[in-house]
Amino acid sequence: MVAAQPRVTAVARFVFVLALITATVAGDQPTAANRATPGEAVVHASGRTATSIAVSWMSDATPNRWWVVVSSASDDRSAGQRTVAGTRREVVVEHLAPDSTYLVRVVPVDPGSGFGAFSSPVEVRTPPMDACSGAPSSVTCAVADVTAPVGPATGVGNGFLHSISDGTDPARVRVLHPTAWRLSALDFERFAVARRYGGPITALVSDPWAISFGSKPPWDRWEFYKMWVGWVVDLHVRAGMLPDFWEIQNEPSSPQSYIGGTPPTPELVSQQYAVAAEVIHQKLPDAKVIGPASAYVTFGSGLTDIDGFLDRAAAAGLRLAGVSWHEIGAGCLGTCDGSPRAVLQHADDVRAAIAAHPALGPLSLHVDEYTAPWNARQPGAVAGYLSSLAYAGVDEAMQTCNPVDLTSGGNDITCWRKPGMLDGLLLDDGATATDAWYVHRAYADMTAPGATLVASAIADPEASVVATVDTGGVIRVLAGRHTGCQTGVDDNCPEGFSYATPRDVAVVIDVGPRSPASYTVTVQRIVSVHGASAGPETIATSRVAVRDGRVDAGTFRTGDGDALVVVLTPS
Repeated sequence: MVAAQPRVTAVARFVFVLALITATVAGDQPTAANRATPGEAVVHASGRTATSIAVSWMSDATPNRWWVVVSSASDDRSAGQRTVAGTRREVVVEHLAPDSTYLVRVVPVDPGSGFGAFSSPVEVRTPPMDACSGAPSSVTCAVADVTAPVGPATGVGNGFLHSISDGTDPARVRVLHPTAWRLSALDFERFAVARRYGGPITALVSDPWAISFGSKPPWDRWEFYKMWVGWVVDLHVRAGMLPDFWEIQNEPSSPQSYIGGTPPTPELVSQQYAVAAEVIHQKLPDAKVIGPASAYVTFGSGLTDIDGFLDRAAAAGLRLAGVSWHEIGAGCLGTCDGSPRAVLQHADDVRAAIAAHPALGPLSLHVDEYTAPWNARQPGAVAGYLSSLAYAGVDEAMQTCNPVDLTSGGNDITCWRKPGMLDGLLLDDGATATDAWYVHRAYADMTAPGATLVASAIADPEASVVATVDTGGVIRVLAGRHTGCQTGVDDNCPEGFSYATPRDVAVVIDVGPRSPASYTVTVQRIVSVHGASAGPETIATSRVAVRDGRVDAGTFRTGDGDALVVVLTPS
């Protein structure tokens, strides 16, 4: 997001390509292969675990990269994607839904992001989870395993972009326990407010440059740019407001990032980072610089190709602290890898790119803008993003701010409205909570200090779940369904789109043999609504005995776009 500029949603070069592909799929088999036509890769796929598939292919081509695209067989919506080197012929795609049928396609991609022939789809099914063996096929089973700790529940995802002020209701902010902020450099007013609530702050250097100089390319006046960056750092030092991270340029691939002058190239963008970072480190040797803030994360192609950016960073000796990118829908309503679950595979690809550049040392992961315009206030989608960010092991993440109404041309945006909308979680008054705010509140409760993230999965490619346990043994589960959006409910949802039909969701918790004899189970539903929300609705409270190390919390009707909050308290 660039200060004082209209919002431009990132669009992947293959927007809607997958939605246009139609093909007849093979039958349900443990291992499947496509029938390739000339020029296509011959693809094999098999279920590896309940949440992963193994994909291999044969092809005479040696492209720059292969994209391995995995979509839900029920509606061919993209549910995951891995990107691998052109010399590779196999990959394991993790973080998928158990007991679910997927379509797998492989496509070669050239350095200019051009596509070769998409392979014909291969149908493959992931195995079911043991805990769901008794569930009928009409029920979507969600499982949390308290015996399988993942790590500390950090609360990643409860971060925000710009939209805070002294007028924002402090009670609405404080209970979310903010874990990160991304603000314009020199925005000391918001900086001071964010500091009061806690959480690391990322300062975006390109915002004041855009305001002062109309986003002119800095490489057309390097010496002036160096002086200006030094001046920005000096002002932060004098104000006593040093950020935790510095980010040089927001979304370099956006048409509004560089206006006029010499057109951007990957080399010039990387040089901008190197030049600015050198100035920052001269004044603040311990400063942490992150980048490249890609609007859409790509590998091996594009203006902010992560592999190329890291190559050039290593060659230039850039002291990079972290890799940053955005998850803002990829310009498509889940028909490409722009869904909440896509974060998981993207993080896998980013880690692979980092591992290929050991000279840069360990780098943190920053998704410093997430949610798409059409699902930013949707409970199910917000639960999906929070789940993916947590299990992907992302270090910092901030919800993005979106146009209040896309028909306004992008100028009416939640970033800058006062008294501060927390990226649209609050309405215009900075106090009235939306349905999405209540999801963040539930997530804040389950990621309080001392809580542990535990393994969980849900048998639906277009749903997500996240679970934690605290030091007192209280187990919390947050699940959400997020197929797409609903016209008239979700802001910025295109005309004619609607939610999928409601489904019964069964929640099962593996608690192990040393658990209490029973738990009090409370279940709440956060319904997707437009505007102000009345908050969670309690739909069940019961005392449930532990049987064979498991708790059957019950089965609950859940609408698409809705979220479930399940709390188990030892009796």
